[in-house]
Amino acid sequence: MNKNAPEVIQLRKDVEARFGTRPATPADFESLIAQIWLCLHENLALSTLERLWGYRAIGMIIPIV
Repeated sequence: MNKNAPEVIQLRKDVEARFGTRPATPADFESLIAQIWLCLHENLALSTLERLWGYRAIGMIIPIV
């Protein structure tokens, strides 16, 4: 996925407009997941949304603590 493709950039803008803000913390992304479920009844993984917004790099390994 090219997160800088025009379609993806527009998708992020549209989601941010509907969500009311740009997700920037794990709690924001969790809230966005809940909003997506309420509106669309679709499940998305936290890491998927984080990668889409550049919060988490593709292939980044998160240590388990």
